[in-house]
Amino acid sequence: MSQQQTPPDAVSIDLVYCYWPHYRAAFIRAGRTRGHLDLAYFGQSTEYQGIKSYQAWESFEFRETRFVRLAGFWFQFKLLKDCFVRNPAAVVFLGDWKIVSTWVAAAVYRLRGKHVMFWTHGITSSSDIKGLLLARTFYRLADTLLLYGHHARDRLHQLGYPQSRLTVIYNSLSTSHEIAMGVEKSEASVPAGDAPYAGSSRVVKLLFVGRLTPESQLPLAIEAIALLQPEMESMAIRLVVVGAGQEAAHIEQKALECNVDVEMRGAIYDPEVLALEFNAADAVVSPGKVGLLAIHALEHGVPVITHSEPTRQMPEYEAIQPGRTGELFAYGEPADLARAIHRVINNGKSHYAGNVGAVLAKYNADYQWDVIERVVSEGRSA
Repeated sequence: MSQQQTPPDAVSIDLVYCYWPHYRAAFIRAGRTRGHLDLAYFGQSTEYQGIKSYQAWESFEFRETRFVRLAGFWFQFKLLKDCFVRNPAAVVFLGDWKIVSTWVAAAVYRLRGKHVMFWTHGITSSSDIKGLLLARTFYRLADTLLLYGHHARDRLHQLGYPQSRLTVIYNSLSTSHEIAMGVEKSEASVPAGDAPYAGSSRVVKLLFVGRLTPESQLPLAIEAIALLQPEMESMAIRLVVVGAGQEAAHIEQKALECNVDVEMRGAIYDPEVLALEFNAADAVVSPGKVGLLAIHALEHGVPVITHSEPTRQMPEYEAIQPGRTGELFAYGEPADLARAIHRVINNGKSHYAGNVGAVLAKYNADYQWDVIERVVSEGRSA
């Protein structure tokens, strides 16, 4: 692959994943604007378990680094040579202790005086004692842990990791410019005076986008809507489900049992068609874990409703600030979910849309590069 031209004094950074999923596209694009950095990406170029990999490497240095998975562990054998011969200022690894080759490569780079970063979810649960012990040992190989959220940072600090080695990098789907353009379009699509909705003759659309698995807990949303609907007078509530998976039939059956209006749209991959679904929604509801769906919704100015139990959540749920960017409810409680939906209906979509900018100022690819550059700069000057 061809490499973008970089000045001779550029700071070199290697970024190592098993494969680069398509949803990392914005992060990779944002790297193109950092002309003072000499970036090299390592990973396998083919898709994995149905997740498409990023392919547009024409402007970057991409080094095919295939992996082997055996008995639940990952091996990138080419790294065992690269860590001795390459000379980057810093290396960013996918911080998963099950990638055996990373243990060796990270240790070698540390011994050679390179700044090693692990981009990771951190330790989110102590239920697996063996995994907890291995993860704690593994993380000590890194100079810096780049964490998706504050809950993970606080958890690691409680376990004895110095704050100076823990940095929150958040997550992203877009660059800051792309978000600004999208938020402007979304705000323009919200009709003036859209609150309150109660008592109006209209359909409130709640949207879910994702794989239809038991973890999505969509039957809980259906139960909540069934509880709330009698209070809505002339207003109807519709749950629009975008996605496919093993729970589709169960969700449809639950909707029939509860007499709730559920529209099954199937999987949608076209971003323009998906944008129409977000713009038409009054709120996104995710009764189970909410990950990048939260960021996707906020980029369209759509409030998000999800549960408040951090140990059962993905880190992106931290972007949901009650009353500002969405609403939270008690885990597994349909009545409390119904109350959260009611609050969103009463407040109106525009009430939340005006607050997303401050949150997305950190949940974007440019901010992530700012974090990496700051960590590398501080490491070089230490």
